[in-house]
Amino acid sequence: MALRFNGAWRFVPPADGTFTNTTIPTAALNEFQDLIRRVATQGDLQDVLEHFKGYFCRAVGSAHVQSSNVSWAETDLRLYMEQAAENAPLFIEAMVEACRYAAGLGEDFYAPDTSAINLLLVKHHIAK
Repeated sequence: MALRFNGAWRFVPPADGTFTNTTIPTAALNEFQDLIRRVATQGDLQDVLEHFKGYFCRAVGSAHVQSSNVSWAETDLRLYMEQAAENAPLFIEAMVEACRYAAGLGEDFYAPDTSAINLLLVKHHIAK
């Protein structure tokens, strides 16, 4: 299923309101990062972090440059996630796409589907 949202939100996120957020709240950001860490248990930690980092880099318009080690990969990923969180629709798109293409990281590799992501969005009143 394709992710659909108002194209204008790429440049100006929607105003805050009921089940609409300009930004991703910190509590939700932390849960998404925890989800990525759980995905990373299935393969090479740095490779998985870099995979997700690439999608968040794209969301903020930055070039994806490989981090020098796992610690920097996690730090850099968090930085790009925080930047992407300033525009909720782009953050969500990055997370969905990174999960959708995580299968490329290895055979039988599992990442959350849109249903799991939607549960987190509902929990944090980002979507209904």
